[in-house]
Amino acid sequence: MNAISLETDQLAWDCHVHVFGPGSGALPGHYQPREHTLEQLLNRVQGSGIGRFVVVQPSVYGANNSILLHALESRPGQHRGVVVVDTLIDPAIAVRWHALGVRGIRFNRVSPIGLAAEPAHVLDRWHSVIKELGWHVQWFVRPEGLGEVELIHERYPLPCVLDHLGGLSAGFDSQSHSWRTLLRLADAGAWIKASAWYRLSASPGFGDLRPLLELLDRRYASQMVWGSDWPHTSFPGMLEQAYACQLEPLEWLGPKSQNRILRLNPGRLYR
Repeated sequence: MNAISLETDQLAWDCHVHVFGPGSGALPGHYQPREHTLEQLLNRVQGSGIGRFVVVQPSVYGANNSILLHALESRPGQHRGVVVVDTLIDPAIAVRWHALGVRGIRFNRVSPIGLAAEPAHVLDRWHSVIKELGWHVQWFVRPEGLGEVELIHERYPLPCVLDHLGGLSAGFDSQSHSWRTLLRLADAGAWIKASAWYRLSASPGFGDLRPLLELLDRRYASQMVWGSDWPHTSFPGMLEQAYACQLEPLEWLGPKSQNRILRLNPGRLYR
């Protein structure tokens, strides 16, 4: 894939990356990540046309967001972050985090220790400050978990972001409860992150995801963003591939959609 054509004042975004510090630091009972820094990522993406990142808290660190916050602080105003919080963290800290670039909190229902506290308990304390600051609630769930997301957002009407196409994979069933739930969420305004193709596809080049991606783009063109999921922690072989291979599926959608997904939509969501 050729480098993305950029306007000088509007960089393209990778809306889902992780950073890891030296040493383990990971919670027990989880994988032990190698060091992967923001500087390494910047070197990795040279020539791709990507210039801004959303750093997402990985499950291994629970609600200790110090590595993520340090990465944001190292490049003031350039990048954005999505943190994990629990009921012990004072929501008043969100004002300082917002100044560093944090724009949302994440709930992880997939990784074994990725959830620091139950979503409803967290949002009981955090929903007011999330609303005041214009943050969103980001979800990593399997398709069968979309029902919980819907119930939570009925109770707490906050902006919603669904990681990795809402967990739907190639060959999705358009009659399934999960698909209908995703449509209801998106019709109500949920954002869909086109990311981590390799988690959802068994096909070289991810071609089996094309019908799903094209359908979502036709219906929700203004509510989609893209993320590489770098450094692909559960799929170490992906690091051996060129960064641009994660961008290639967007070519199916054409230049207009690429511009929306990579520039215009992220500029609205992560303003």
